Amino acid sequence: MKWQRQLRHAAALATVGAVGMASLGSPAAASTAVTPAPIVVGPIEKVSASGYVALPGQTATPGKTPPPRPPVAETEHADESARRLGITYDSPEARATTQATPGTVTLRQCRKALGNYGHRVINRYNFCAVDQVTFAVRVGTKEIARVWWRETTAGQGYKGARKVTLITGMDQFRFRGRIDTTQPLRIGVGTSGYNGSDGKNPPAKASPYPWVTGTMNSWRQGKTATITLSGAAGKGYSRDDVFRSSFAVNAANVSGNSIIFVDGVRFDSASYLGKNGAGVFDRSVPTMAKYRTTSARNGAVARHIQQAQTKPNTTYPPKAGGGKEIPGSPASKSPLHRLMSTWNKAARDRYRKNRSTVTSACRPLTHHAGEECDEFPFASSWEGAGAGNGNYSVKYVNGTQNGNAGTDLNNWYVSDRILHFDAFYVKIFT
Repeated sequence: MKWQRQLRHAAALATVGAVGMASLGSPAAASTAVTPAPIVVGPIEKVSASGYVALPGQTATPGKTPPPRPPVAETEHADESARRLGITYDSPEARATTQATPGTVTLRQCRKALGNYGHRVINRYNFCAVDQVTFAVRVGTKEIARVWWRETTAGQGYKGARKVTLITGMDQFRFRGRIDTTQPLRIGVGTSGYNGSDGKNPPAKASPYPWVTGTMNSWRQGKTATITLSGAAGKGYSRDDVFRSSFAVNAANVSGNSIIFVDGVRFDSASYLGKNGAGVFDRSVPTMAKYRTTSARNGAVARHIQQAQTKPNTTYPPKAGGGKEIPGSPASKSPLHRLMSTWNKAARDRYRKNRSTVTSACRPLTHHAGEECDEFPFASSWEGAGAGNGNYSVKYVNGTQNGNAGTDLNNWYVSDRILHFDAFYVKIFT
């Protein structure tokens, strides 16, 4: 192989004190009197701001690359992990709103948004990851060559199909020393399932599997790997047939493979959110951002929510002892959780309690014709007035705008795929 020819020459040169990057492949310097030093094609490494971070990889045996390495299985909902890490996004509406229409983000858009490094759930249906990757070639312990590249993955979710698509490409190749660019580079995805307190499911299926293979030259020229992850209907849990899976994008060279990044997906068949299910990227807490204080459509409700979020102790009814802490804003780091009133008896009872508590709280308030009593947190959340902790607000507002705000919220639940008990924030624009 070309690797072996080049490195035998370089090893021989090293023994006579003449090794150098320009010396690779120089047969004139070969010496038959010296045993060549060991040849090492180094593992793929991920580059961070602090330098090379060697990821523990699997070593390839001659002629065979191990399958992609899976991540650790999930044991809690991804939005709960995201809440602890402070990961969220503003979502006035989701991109994929038509049945069987995928997300639309491209490699070019991911690179423009993130530059040379970063991971971002743009919304439920669009995801980006950009990483810097490298590997070295050594003779014995001496590094004689190294290659770097930027690796980008654009993730596209679906509404109307239990799948997501991952598109991975490489660019910005840089070389130090002589690298055999006809050697293979591979992209693959390993997956793991879910085993939580509320249910379990197997790993998502990746297709094609195990690898998409190309030469370094072909990746430099724009080759991409398109890999679909799917969660089969009937293999999930709960009445929504929820199927959660972590995925790990792997890169491999002739020495073995390493995980480049890990993220998560969720599939479901919730009948109250449309037909045929969906596949979304769920490692972020969605933020509903459809209300503006200046809006003629829902401004009265927006102003009420803003007061509840920023000046809770000025809202009605007062809380005994003070210290109101109304959840729901990104700043609070305490999200709301959707309550589907038809889910089961516990959900029906809580929804009725939310409504009856609001009705009682509103009764002594004066109001004008055409006004309706608005509440925050929403009655369609587990944190509503019926929670019994006093952390809520009621206020009479314009009835038409109150109705519009309810419609906007319900439309957002559908467009952004908010399941029963999903976490979410509410952000008010001014």
